[in-house]
Amino acid sequence: MLNNLDLDIERLHRSFWALLKRFRRLLFVSAFLIGLGAVITYFFIPYFMEYISKPVGKLIFLTPIEAFMTQMKICLIGGIYLAWPYIIFYFAKNFILPTKIISKRMLWLGITSAVLLFYTGSCFAFFVIFPVGIRFLLSFGAPEIQPLFSIGKYVSFVTMFVFVFGLLFEMPIVLLSLVRLGIINSKQLASQRKRAILGFFILAMLVSPSTDVFTQCTMAIPLIVLYEISIWIARLWKR
Repeated sequence: MLNNLDLDIERLHRSFWALLKRFRRLLFVSAFLIGLGAVITYFFIPYFMEYISKPVGKLIFLTPIEAFMTQMKICLIGGIYLAWPYIIFYFAKNFILPTKIISKRMLWLGITSAVLLFYTGSCFAFFVIFPVGIRFLLSFGAPEIQPLFSIGKYVSFVTMFVFVFGLLFEMPIVLLSLVRLGIINSKQLASQRKRAILGFFILAMLVSPSTDVFTQCTMAIPLIVLYEISIWIARLWKR
């Protein structure tokens, strides 16, 4: 009995250190890739700033260090965006796959879909919704009123908006995971369609950079389409 207990403790000890070693390697690799991505992002900062400043004109900075810190923030965010696919795949391979709670095929399919949806949502927000929303807001100005945007707050607004919309595009992954776990099913999703559509428009009102109906519809309609795709895939799984 004592020998078996010693073996269990020794096995647990080895598992703990093996897990800690993988976690340390994940942190090291993540930091290296984010740093590399930040360096790559640095060379594209002029193009990024030119694009986001087109609708508003010149940007200003209110403190001597604001412009520098904003560039560092852009580099960090860009590094995370570039390194994110490898980080999530590495995490899944070393921490989720060994538990065998999900098949290898389903795991890779889910993670690949999640990464692609996140980038699709971010790009859609950055290149489609953001320019339209900002121009609409600026249309309420007047000749005697000159808009002045702080570079730090403006960049924070843009990056947060893009990031949040990328997360919203992860909705099918969340819904299908709940379906796979048996918590909900396709009939329940279909029965809640009207409430979901209403929720998407309310969410678009809250998240959208502008208050015009066109921009809000541009945000809500892709979410409605993704919801319908989730129902369709859930029905296929049932079959």
